[in-house]
Amino acid sequence: MAAGGAAVDWASDKAIETAVETVTARFDELVGAAHFGWEAQPFNHVGRFALAAREWWEARDTCTAATVATPRLQERHIAVMVPGLGSTSGKDSIDAVDTAALGYATSDVIRYSYLGGTAAEHPYVATDTTADIHQSARHLRELLERLEAEHPGVPIDIIAHSQGGIVARTALTDEVDGHDPRLPQVTSLVTLSTPHRGAPIATLATMAGHTDAGEDLEKLLHAGLPDKVDPAGTSVTQLAEESLFMMQLNSRPLPAGLNVTSIGAREDLMVPAGSTRLDGAHNVTVSAPGDLWDEHSAMPGAPETQREIALGLAGMAPTCQSFGDFVGDALVSDYIRLLETGAGVAAWTAGRRADKALTPPTIPTRSH
Repeated sequence: MAAGGAAVDWASDKAIETAVETVTARFDELVGAAHFGWEAQPFNHVGRFALAAREWWEARDTCTAATVATPRLQERHIAVMVPGLGSTSGKDSIDAVDTAALGYATSDVIRYSYLGGTAAEHPYVATDTTADIHQSARHLRELLERLEAEHPGVPIDIIAHSQGGIVARTALTDEVDGHDPRLPQVTSLVTLSTPHRGAPIATLATMAGHTDAGEDLEKLLHAGLPDKVDPAGTSVTQLAEESLFMMQLNSRPLPAGLNVTSIGAREDLMVPAGSTRLDGAHNVTVSAPGDLWDEHSAMPGAPETQREIALGLAGMAPTCQSFGDFVGDALVSDYIRLLETGAGVAAWTAGRRADKALTPPTIPTRSH
């Protein structure tokens, strides 16, 4: 009897859990559909351009002239490098940042591991980067606390690429507040192509995954490429523009006194530059030379990016931009964002239509 009762309780709990998951997924899908509708409104894009134009106008008095020499750290700092989604403990895009030119000693450059500690201590693979960002952030905060204890008084800087910037922000704001004495005293945070406003490609994957056809396709893709990023991975859904995770993260203020710089790339197809803007940070867009299809990976090593990192670490404003460069940055990045949103709408709509076409018709029963 006891075993039977336990089985009934388990079945009941499982049914409740499944129901909650279904309702949550449906709600998330509705929020995503509303997001698509919002992105389709022309006034939304005009408003973004107007806001960016105002920021550019106001920054003219505080920006750093291109003639000013690129600064270099004059005292010892520790650099914690946080790679992004799909990275491994081997060579990664963030390794292209010239930390020696920035002023860091080789022994003071630490590569974070998504399994906790450093990449040298705990090598990781691409699939490890899709873990819950809250978990990845706890690993980073523990590493920061350890470094602070091992090197008391030495300033710690974080340089993060792509998802790594979200992990860093979460580590510094999640489960703690800006005045918590346990919070590691990080001096500067520099993010490179980080989707602070969510990533349109993550929105596409998440919305497609809300359909049966899309979910099956994503499972098929992951089965065929098991060592690559799972499009249905936890962190991918968290990076979606309309996700509850992003909404909560952007409602939490940055720690007081933290020097923050967000750098985007004009032609970045993975994270449009407009998606990298962060309230309370110095925001700048660079035009990194290289292949259009590889700009997201190439931008950390670009000379233009290197200068903006150095300015950010020194607490200086980004390099002054001409009005023409500003217009190019704003229009190109918004166009990329619009195209990717359109692709998301198409994928979600196609998935819903496929589901409908594959659903067997209901045959009415004749009553006697």
